[in-house]
Amino acid sequence: MENQTEHRYSEPEENTIDLREVFFVLRRHIWVILAAGIILGACVFIYTRFFVTPEYQSTTKVYVMPKTSSTTSGDITNSDLTAGSQLTKDYIQLVKSRPVLETVIATLNLDMTTTELSDSITAEAPSDTRILTINVLNPNPVTARDIANVLRDQVSQQLTAVMNADSVNTVEDASLPTTPATPNVMKNTLLGFLIGIVIACVFYVIQFMYDDTLKSPDDVEQKLGLTTLAVLPATENSKDEKRRQKKISKDAFHKAKEGKF
Repeated sequence: MENQTEHRYSEPEENTIDLREVFFVLRRHIWVILAAGIILGACVFIYTRFFVTPEYQSTTKVYVMPKTSSTTSGDITNSDLTAGSQLTKDYIQLVKSRPVLETVIATLNLDMTTTELSDSITAEAPSDTRILTINVLNPNPVTARDIANVLRDQVSQQLTAVMNADSVNTVEDASLPTTPATPNVMKNTLLGFLIGIVIACVFYVIQFMYDDTLKSPDDVEQKLGLTTLAVLPATENSKDEKRRQKKISKDAFHKAKEGKF
């Protein structure tokens, strides 16, 4: 008998999560969850709107024509196009080369290092093309445009001298940006709202998982392995009882005040 009892209580307890109960827990705290999302979204909005410096992006494009093996006939073969596309990756690396960046800084008399300037520049080339796109971010829209144009000219010279390109033609001059490219206030606010909701939901789910209090006869049977013999309703401290006692006290006070006792 003793061994059977020990075996009964030594069985591992299965930790299962009732998704229905989790749903009811989240629904019960829906207003708190929404409030958490609104508060975090508002904080992100205020921080992004008033404490993050907006940056403007200016873009310029060049078309690079490398030297081909078919210049005598004037025709461009598929191998020439393939080689040009592969060389475009090398052109992207050349955009951020130290000589190019130092020349741009000296030409525009910029108060920044080559590392800071490199971090504000992105270069890309769409697949199967030889068009090189150069993007520049800067808090000053005029500075962003000037950097992009000077950078394009310096890169064109380097491509001709270092990469032995046949020609580098300007496809698109850098224009003056009128609206900030970063930060995206609405996007950041929405992300903050969603993150706040997720954090609140995770908090209540974890609280539900680690809540081992007994709330019903079923909990007693599942967690303790005991059978419930009887259930005593709690009426003395219930809200209805307190409300009734409070009403009786008020009536007694008014009667005593009117001299009816």
